[in-house]
Amino acid sequence: MALYVKASGVWGAASAVWVKISSLWTKARQVYVRSSGVWEKMFPIDLVFNGTHEDSTATTVYTHTSIPLLVAPHANRRVIVTTETTDTESAVTVNSMTIGGVAATLLAQVESIFNSGVVYLSVWSALVPTGTTATIVTTYSESVFRDYMSVYTTTDWGCGGHCCL
Repeated sequence: MALYVKASGVWGAASAVWVKISSLWTKARQVYVRSSGVWEKMFPIDLVFNGTHEDSTATTVYTHTSIPLLVAPHANRRVIVTTETTDTESAVTVNSMTIGGVAATLLAQVESIFNSGVVYLSVWSALVPTGTTATIVTTYSESVFRDYMSVYTTTDWGCGGHCCL
């Protein structure tokens, strides 16, 4: 079950829900909805944020080494990486990514106009059961000015083994 929001006239999947508690906005850790008389988790995936990493060298291939994976090694440990880069002239895509030596699967890739440039975002996922750190290699379709990424880990993909990932 997914939650969709409309931003700038476009519907997209929400990645978080914010609630106001005593005049302070905070991200909800879990949201439940009632569907056919049954309460279910809205976002069934429990992610651990591992941090952000940036390389501002202009190149096509970025290699981030010794990225800490804050969830202990586990047969079901999945690493999710979001990437972001900005270009002012042409469409850029991420052609491939490896996480800890494992070929990652592309989950989503979008472009968005921001100020005078175009921001390119992508989300990748790989099952990485071993190691406490990972080397993440991102290959773009052309040279870009920087690679910015956020890394998450989970062992609870939250879909009862029926995920397509």
